[in-house]
Amino acid sequence: GLTDFFIHGFAVEEDSGFVPRFFLELVARPHSARSNRRTNDLRMRVVERGAGREPVTLVGHSMGGKVAMQLTLSHPRLVDRLVVIDMSPVDRGDPSEFQHYADAMSGLDLSVIGSRAQADAALSVAVPNQRIRSFLLQNLHRSDSSQGWRWLPNLKLLGASMGLMSGWPDQQGRSWDGPVLWLAGGRSEFIGERHRPAMA
Repeated sequence: GLTDFFIHGFAVEEDSGFVPRFFLELVARPHSARSNRRTNDLRMRVVERGAGREPVTLVGHSMGGKVAMQLTLSHPRLVDRLVVIDMSPVDRGDPSEFQHYADAMSGLDLSVIGSRAQADAALSVAVPNQRIRSFLLQNLHRSDSSQGWRWLPNLKLLGASMGLMSGWPDQQGRSWDGPVLWLAGGRSEFIGERHRPAMA
């Protein structure tokens, strides 16, 4: 079958429930003034991991969905099928909610954290929603060395790029005619009736 690649969302969430052949880890931003450079980097990583001769199935979740859409539009011959989870190709506007999460993660003093439960309690002040907090804490890992805990995402770059990540660049008339599967939960704020024109 076709090779599948998974691009993660706002944070790395390796335990996504989806088991791809390849997991593409992002630095932070889905698009920017250097959008072409970023998508070219991803294209090379896809090719280098064994998919160079045939198009791939590309799956992107949340922010990774934007990356997947941008990569597909920039390099349409690379992709055979596209799956976008909980994201639409629109400008999201105010990124303050996600900025708050990034700031809360950065503000956690990991030097005094002895367990994941302690991290959960410390983060609960800034992020009282347990579901969101659990999602964010998936990205807290112990270092291989004796340096204790660390965040997998590049939080400094995430924070600096939040405005760019919430937007969607002008595609200048580009479109993709291949098959797209859009997936969203019943309460999703990222895929709804108002987004259908952009998804068509």
